[in-house]
This record gives sequence, structure tokens and C-alpha cells, in this order.
Amino acid sequence: MRPFPLSATVRAAYAAVLGELDTLLRAAGVWLLLLMAISAAARLLPEGNVEASPALLAFFAVANLVWAFSLNAVAVFWHRHILLGEPAPELLAPVNGRVLRYVGVSLLLGLMIAIPFVLLLFVVSTIVAGPGGSISPVIDPALSRLLTSVSIALVMARIHLLLPAVAIGDRRMTPPRAWKLTAGYTLPLLCGIFACALPITLLGALLQELLANLGSSGSLTGLAVATIMDFIQATIVASFMAMSYRFFSAHVAAPAP
Repeated sequence: MRPFPLSATVRAAYAAVLGELDTLLRAAGVWLLLLMAISAAARLLPEGNVEASPALLAFFAVANLVWAFSLNAVAVFWHRHILLGEPAPELLAPVNGRVLRYVGVSLLLGLMIAIPFVLLLFVVSTIVAGPGGSISPVIDPALSRLLTSVSIALVMARIHLLLPAVAIGDRRMTPPRAWKLTAGYTLPLLCGIFACALPITLLGALLQELLANLGSSGSLTGLAVATIMDFIQATIVASFMAMSYRFFSAHVAAPAP
């Protein structure tokens, strides 16, 4: 089995983003401005219970959709930039059919991974129901969320090849094929994904703490910093996944006919 070049791939993933910040700016800059405009508009809305106000609920739902689609649009572009050499967009990373498929596959994979684990926790809690038949959690909720996240990460390490495949239009990559190609590589792939995501998360938390000490954690500056870190993290992880896809498709097995 050919060893996976973990450290080299992680370094290359960071270099691909940090060495091309101008490309990232062209892909995500307008999205960032749009998100900041939405955040500024949110501050002009009357305060109140969001759940009790359909208008507020709709506004924040749209804001969350814009945030989600912007991140996925940039991730799809970055996959294509790494694998196909696609040049930087003129205005912004577009939301098109590829992005919609990418979002759909991401959601489907997340549900496929999380639901069985959540159901297992529910069944175990039911079996050991407390007095009167009430369901009592056997695992602390925080620990349960952690275990769910780790479970998702473990499985995603094995099937993440689907995401760059969707981005470049490789319909031959299926979950069983991705699972087969990555057999025996779970640990290095998991470590690689964490190595690309966790440092940015920690850096973002540190920056937010510094802003909090300056009294700016909830300001537009704080939101801008958080959003920028989201884009950087998404593209670094996308770089790693794209390079992983290239490794397995080139060195483990050729695409199925």
C-alpha cells in the first residue's frame, strides 16, 4: 500500500491558500462584503424574539443561507482551482448547479453519518430508561455531541473524495468507491483534515478573545474576522481534500470506466 504523504499534503494545502490570498479574495471578497452588509442590516432591525417574528425569522434564515452557500461556492471553486487549474473568478465564486449538488451531497453525507449514531444513542438511552419509563441520557450531552462529531469526522475521512469529485463533475466517484479507495488510510486522512481545520478554529477563537478584550467581539469587525477565518478554513480543507482526491485517483486506482 502506497503511504499517504500526510505532512507534505497538509503543508501544500496551507501553501495553496496562504500563497494565493489574492485568488481567495477574488473568490470570496464580494461574498464577504455581502455578509457584512447583511450583518449591518441586522443591527437596524428591531430587537425581539426571532421565533415570534416571521419577518425576523425569514431575514436570519436568508442570512444563514447566504453564509452557507458562499462558503460552499468558494470551496467548490477551490477544488476546481487545485484540480483543474480554474482561474480566479472575475467577481465572486458563483452559486451554480455544481454548488447546489455539492451542498446536497454534503447534507446527505452528514445525515447518513449522523442519524445512525444519534439513533444508537437514543436506543441505548431507551433500554436503560429511568424510573417510570422516562428516558434518561446515558452519556452527557456535551460528550454525545463530541462523539457524534468524531464519528462524522471518521466516516468523512473515508468518503471525502466525493466532495472534490462533485466539484469537478466526476460522477464515477461513489460512496462505495471512495470507501474502497481510502481503505487503510483512515488515520492519516483524519489527522490531515483535523490539521487543516483545527488550527484555524483555534486561531479564530484567539482573535475573538482579543477582540472581546478590546470590546469589539460583537462588532462588525468581529464578524468580519470570524467570516474571513471561515473562508480560510474552508479553502484549506478543500485544498487538502482536492490533493487527497488527486493522490487516490492517480496512485491507488484509476477511475472506473
